[in-house]
Amino acid sequence: MSTEGILIGLFMLAAVVAFTAYPLLQRRRSASDTRFEQQRDRLLVYYEQVISTIRDLDEDLSTGKINQVDYDVERERWAQRGIQVLEALDQLNNGELKPKREHNVEDAIEAAVAEYRSRKATT
Repeated sequence: MSTEGILIGLFMLAAVVAFTAYPLLQRRRSASDTRFEQQRDRLLVYYEQVISTIRDLDEDLSTGKINQVDYDVERERWAQRGIQVLEALDQLNNGELKPKREHNVEDAIEAAVAEYRSRKATT
């Protein structure tokens, strides 16, 4: 065998070993990190649903499927939900909402709603 062949073989072997060992050597995520990400993902999905619903309401108004009064009520309701989700995301990202085993999206939203109402009552 030539020297180049041996070097190429060793390089390929090192690449395969590195590729195989990389997942084993990575730091494992803690359970709280995973719960944090799950909570954040759920809030983001719910926010996307809020945005989609508002767009649907806008479209329904423009096509005449819904009257102005119903549109105003529903749009305000969904806008408030969007605000609450964004506040919950901010709290989660700032570490104010600590992910817990039994903590879920509804609890985060309720906490944001309660804080929003208390701030609104003081103004």
